[in-house]
Amino acid sequence: MKEVALLLPPIFMLLQANLLEAQTFREASNLLRSAENIPALGGACAVDFNNDGLADIYTRGRLYLNKGSAGFVDVLLSTNMIPGGDVFGAAFGDYDNDGYPDIFFEDLAASGRLYRNRRNGAFTRTDQTTNLAAHPAAQGAAWGDFNLDGKLDLFVNNDFGTNRISQSK
Repeated sequence: MKEVALLLPPIFMLLQANLLEAQTFREASNLLRSAENIPALGGACAVDFNNDGLADIYTRGRLYLNKGSAGFVDVLLSTNMIPGGDVFGAAFGDYDNDGYPDIFFEDLAASGRLYRNRRNGAFTRTDQTTNLAAHPAAQGAAWGDFNLDGKLDLFVNNDFGTNRISQSK
């Protein structure tokens, strides 16, 4: 019992120190620079797609490149990606293991689209050449190594129809 009593004061002090350093937030939406304000109907995600150490943001119709203190710039049009008209969201994952995150677009009206990151700010559509099974009405996707073979697989949640897992070969 004496040993437990000796541990309590250091643990209490550690908890107190963590509370004093709790994270706070400030409004910074002014950093998002875009020509027009399109409402985000669906999901958003953050990823460092160009490997510069800064988290970039994807939301429907926008891919915001993080420029640090200069804010964010929408670069979607310069990436060669066409997400689709009814995109619900997107999921980033490095399916080709080259160190750069690739992107899968979930679509409510058409088959989902997979784009490979070319490591130069551009992407190439690859869902047709990779045999990715992504049917319309996708409303959620997640990358993970579901079969533990060291390669990313893709789970796609479909609103209507069967959910799908596409395993890497």
